[in-house]
Amino acid sequence: CGADPFDFYLNGTLIASATANPTGDCRCDATIQTVVVPSSAYGEDFCLEFTKAGHEVMVINGLCNRPPTAVCSVGELLDIGDQGYASFSAAGSSDPDGDPLTFSWTLTSPGSPDITSSDEEFTTFLDYGDWAVTLVVSDGIASTTSEPGDCDLTVDPALLALFDCEKVYVKFCLGDADSDSSDDDSSADDASSGCTSDRVKIKGEIGLPMGVDFTEIDAFAIVDLAAGDPDFMNVVMDPITFEVHGGDGHHWKYRNDSAGPGVTKLDIDWKGARFKYDESGFPVEFESELIGSDQTVLEMKYKMDDIGGSFSVDIAGGAATLDIDADGNVTASSGLTSVEVKKTGKKLLLTLPFPLLEDATISFSGMGTAVDGASIAVSDHYTNSLGRFKLEAESGMLLPEGATHNPREVNLYIGVGAQLYPGWCTADEEALKVHSRKWKAKH
Repeated sequence: CGADPFDFYLNGTLIASATANPTGDCRCDATIQTVVVPSSAYGEDFCLEFTKAGHEVMVINGLCNRPPTAVCSVGELLDIGDQGYASFSAAGSSDPDGDPLTFSWTLTSPGSPDITSSDEEFTTFLDYGDWAVTLVVSDGIASTTSEPGDCDLTVDPALLALFDCEKVYVKFCLGDADSDSSDDDSSADDASSGCTSDRVKIKGEIGLPMGVDFTEIDAFAIVDLAAGDPDFMNVVMDPITFEVHGGDGHHWKYRNDSAGPGVTKLDIDWKGARFKYDESGFPVEFESELIGSDQTVLEMKYKMDDIGGSFSVDIAGGAATLDIDADGNVTASSGLTSVEVKKTGKKLLLTLPFPLLEDATISFSGMGTAVDGASIAVSDHYTNSLGRFKLEAESGMLLPEGATHNPREVNLYIGVGAQLYPGWCTADEEALKVHSRKWKAKH
């Protein structure tokens, strides 16, 4: 090639260079042998790098591998009951040598089964609590593990869908004479009439999180109630275990008549989560019998004469599908726990192994022209598991001129079920009006 052969030796020197000056268009073959001295250093990492100004360098053997970087991103997409739906991505990871990468995820949380994945990106349901997330990225030779804590995630129980204190009453035993004819409890307002404790009454509406039905949670709550500044109620994280009444357990009842501060009464009357679609002129109807955190029981009615041919139903983006022929018979299904024929060719009972959520759609296709291309947005016809509540609490105190001299504010926090689904409401000084010995807020 017009170049003199050359040798160079690394003898205790970790950086060395040599220069050759080939001429013409030719291939220069070279063998580079490395010897590490002393022998005890054998196995230590080293790299050989080659540069050549103005010429392409092709190295068949000799370059050592450089490890990849592990970059993870984690995000909680939404809460469903006592679970969170989270996304995980290693798309930011890279390899300096351009090698293809493989991924290994491990998700651990006390009391929950480990979750693993080899996908670069994935989504999964997680029980609430603290999750330690580890990502290992490999280029086939070396691997890199994400830094501790970089990908960790805390999944909190879903918030109550609704917690609205519609009426708030704070009643004081001491103060100016009661002249409020609208009071529903005026006979016991005055200390001389047997009023022994200032008290609070709150009425309102409560709604469980999406995908949670009252029938599947424990009849338990924690209540924290503060009134005034400083607080004179002293109801701090009061545990409430309800008696359950009604055929379906819809009435939760709590009574505590013992003396002292605390919640004396709390009633919740529940209605289950519900999805109902029965639009005039459309030949398919749906009504839920149960929407729980892990299943949905859905009644489906359909009129084949009006539909006009076979059709298919897609629930929640393909999570469950159903094919029905021109006679109204189910010919195929997927993603369903069961399909029960309630009335041949007219009515089915579908059990889905997942909660029907507000962001889901139900779409139709097929030969039935009356339904082909139609789509139902579940959110337009969905109601969470709702309830009405009544709460009463006593302070165990008698505040002189409490209605007029104490800063007006009421804060109520509640956590429902063993999961303690949280909700809170506030009535401030602007909302609370003074009526004789009372504060009253209504909206």
